[in-house]
Order: sequence, then structure tokens, then C-alpha cells
Amino acid sequence: MNRKTMYLLDIGDGATPFVRFVQRYADELKSFEKKKAKNPVILVLDNDTGPNDLLNHLVKNVKSCPNDKATLKSGGFIHLFHNLYLILTPLNAGGKDSAMEDLFDDATLGRTINGKTFSAAKHFDETKHYGKHIFSTKVVRSDKANINFDRFKYIFDEIEKVKNHFSKL
Repeated sequence: MNRKTMYLLDIGDGATPFVRFVQRYADELKSFEKKKAKNPVILVLDNDTGPNDLLNHLVKNVKSCPNDKATLKSGGFIHLFHNLYLILTPLNAGGKDSAMEDLFDDATLGRTINGKTFSAAKHFDETKHYGKHIFSTKVVRSDKANINFDRFKYIFDEIEKVKNHFSKL
């Protein structure tokens, strides 16, 4: 997401600001109650500790959500309300947390840029590594035609399920 979009939607980096987004979305919908949305809005987030605030909010405050976080993290898409949906990355083996970068193959994750390797950590040695933003722009966007996206099938399948569900509302 670019800075202008983030500013207009009042969200920042990471998943924590999505609590505010979901709350504001629910409030703003009140102005449009009688109109059916034309398309679903889908939040696709990492299934790690990043969206904990959002998941806790959903469990406590959104009737359509499971009432425990473990169920929320292990299921498929969640219809939050109206046209708003949530898809989390699939948990790793043994039910371990996952992130979007876990869906890339080792060859993609192992690419070097100016002698630096990718690090998904929040804090890393910038003389040796590059982070998620550089990965998304210089690796993924720049070379998308040559990247294996097979591990993203789960996300794409869930998006199709969301579209099917939404069409029946």
C-alpha cells in the first residue's frame, strides 16, 4: 500500500491499525445501510502475532466471528459483516504462526540484492540484509513473471470462496 492510500484509509504499517479500520468501517456503513455493496472488501493478513489486537477485537466484538482466537486463526475466510472479510495466511506445520513471506519458495527468499539477503525480522543489520519493503518491490514486483506463486493457492482459493459467499448475500 502506498503512503497516500495509507493516509486516506488512516492505517499504518503492520496489522495493528486494522482494528481502527474495522471499527471505522462498521461506523461508516451505517450511512449506506440500504445499499448493497457491489464487491467484497478482503483483508489478507499474516497469521502471526501482528494482528493479535485485531483478532482479539473480532473475538470479543464481532458476532459472526468464532469466540476464540485459535479457531479464528485455524479456519478459512471469516465474514466479519456486510461486505468485509478476513483471510489469514495458512498456519505453518504444527499450527505455527505464518506470514506472507512464508508462501514464497526458498529461491525467491534467497535472492541477494547488492550483496544483501532478505530478512523478515523487524530489526536487522541493514549492512547485511534488506527488509520486506525492498523484498516486495525489488524482488516480487520486479520479477513477478519468474516467481513461483504455487504456495499462494490457499489465499487465492479463499478469495474465490469469499467472492462466492458474497454473491449469495
